[in-house]
Amino acid sequence: MNLNEMGKYRDPSMLILLSLSEHDKHGYMIMEDMRNNFNIDFSPGTLYGALTRLGKDGLIEPVATKGRRVSYQITPSGIELLSGHIESLQTFISIGSARLDCLGKRKKLNCTRLDFCE
Repeated sequence: MNLNEMGKYRDPSMLILLSLSEHDKHGYMIMEDMRNNFNIDFSPGTLYGALTRLGKDGLIEPVATKGRRVSYQITPSGIELLSGHIESLQTFISIGSARLDCLGKRKKLNCTRLDFCE
């Protein structure tokens, strides 16, 4: 399985919050940000469904409308949620890196002891 198949790690809501943490954006700008920075293509249905849920949850809010385009901004609650998610991912990376490093050392030495890195 590759990363593109692991949908729950590419959660549209968190990616949208991350995109809006840069500056206010309308839907098309969010889609372009995801495509350019993360190589992810959301369908319009996925994007606008997530925007609706984020708005209902008070994590984003509309700030401007130009024609049919509505620009959104992240709210303080959205910033708090995104910060917590990023902290969680940093912990995941720290623990995961240490464990993979230990696994590599054990394999190199052909060691099967589970307490090798303690």
